[in-house]
Amino acid sequence: MKSENKRLNEKLSQISKEFSAFKQKVTAILYAQIDRVKTFLRIKDADQKYIKYLDDKRDTFVQDSLDKLEKPQKSKEMELGR
Repeated sequence: MKSENKRLNEKLSQISKEFSAFKQKVTAILYAQIDRVKTFLRIKDADQKYIKYLDDKRDTFVQDSLDKLEKPQKSKEMELGR
């Protein structure tokens, strides 16, 4: 029983590390994607207030996305409740 618990704890630790690395990659990708949107807005001569808004809300957008990634059950429960 103890060896089984140890093995499961090691596996859980490995999965946790892999998920942490995945989150870091996703974070970098999300920031890069927001930068691409800002570049597109500049090319299209969008009003600076929209670009500033993206700059101001960038961290919030990324954090919200990561929260949804970590806890997808909430969004599924909300969809089922509709």
